[in-house]
Amino acid sequence: MINPDLAPPRVVLDKLLESVVKLRNHRYAVARGVRKLREAFAFKYEQGLWNQVGSGV
Repeated sequence: MINPDLAPPRVVLDKLLESVVKLRNHRYAVARGVRKLREAFAFKYEQGLWNQVGSGV
């Protein structure tokens, strides 16, 4: 982690291995804030601005 020419410290490898074998790390992440993003897209679409952007105007 310090020098790309040297092997990483053992503690780094151990932590990496520890996180790789946990099944809970192999799923989709919960995306908080996506709701606000969807609401913002919906608002823009309702205002007709999305259609203008999509049509190249």
